[in-house]
Amino acid sequence: MATVFFQSMDPLYRESRPILPRNLAYLAAAVLIATLAFMVFSQYVLETAMPSWTIPVSAVVFIVIIVVILVLRMDLEVYLDRVEIVYAFRRMVIDRSEVIDVRSGDLTEIRSYGNWNLKGVKHRLYSRVGDDDGVAMKLMGKRVVVVSTADPETVFPLIPREDAPAEPAPEGPAEETEDE
Repeated sequence: MATVFFQSMDPLYRESRPILPRNLAYLAAAVLIATLAFMVFSQYVLETAMPSWTIPVSAVVFIVIIVVILVLRMDLEVYLDRVEIVYAFRRMVIDRSEVIDVRSGDLTEIRSYGNWNLKGVKHRLYSRVGDDDGVAMKLMGKRVVVVSTADPETVFPLIPREDAPAEPAPEGPAEETEDE
């Protein structure tokens, strides 16, 4: 589960989850192991014509694939001045000065950019298999980054952004209106 922090050097929000749900990763591993077992069975029991190197090479490739799918993670950290995303083996740091707008909600809705009116946009999606909700950040340079998260309601207000300066409050007493 996600954690919210309040120290300046620690992230305000940290989330680290596997990209593939564990059940799906175990299922993929079982399929690869069953495929290798069938190859051994067909080679030695059914005596099919198969080069001698196919089983050891397939075993090594399958082991590498199994290790990779079990290790892949998506990390999301939100700081006061930046957002850090680590997806599989790729790391992205988004500085607060780059963030123009932020949205949260269903991934299919916020990916379409709605009324952002962007053409020629570079789109990046960092999503975990099975996640439906997330946060989208419109960045400078016609870029949009969408990140799936377990708790978009918590992440959304914490994302640092350069907001437009607030308009000064009018001087003098506020006007009162009467209801008729």
